[in-house]
Amino acid sequence: MLKKKLSMDGRKFLLGVDKDGHQYWLEKGSWDCGWYWGFGYIHYGNGFSHFDSLFGKDEKDRPVNLYDGFTKLLVESPLYEKGESDIDHKRVWELCDLMKSFYTLKDAADVLGHGGGNYTEKKLCKDVIQDETYTKHLNEVVLPAIINKVQAMLTPEESAE
Repeated sequence: MLKKKLSMDGRKFLLGVDKDGHQYWLEKGSWDCGWYWGFGYIHYGNGFSHFDSLFGKDEKDRPVNLYDGFTKLLVESPLYEKGESDIDHKRVWELCDLMKSFYTLKDAADVLGHGGGNYTEKKLCKDVIQDETYTKHLNEVVLPAIINKVQAMLTPEESAE
């Protein structure tokens, strides 16, 4: 399966196709509302989900790792490489590692930026937790690098940025 971008501005990247022929597309990352990264949005058929929600559960809604969810749902993907004996899913493992890292560090940026988990208005350890310098580093360097790496993995070679 070839890598493809969807729409005139290339805002979606093909992740694969399920057994019913529905295509799954990852939306391009964006800096939203001036304070967080919007990334991991999946479009398919008439549906929409998040990467970690869609691939983080099995058909019975039980939690699974992203790799298992991805490979069980998508029967074809531009990330699947044919090997001597079977499909090599090395690139799927890499994608899932990057996505897990993205979600974890996005949450860290949120907690460090707000000085707590945002369950209460009172930030009990704000003086210890809040770190504007590291929040800025995560949002301006680390998270964009992860997003760029994921998008590069899914970008067709002839139009790689």
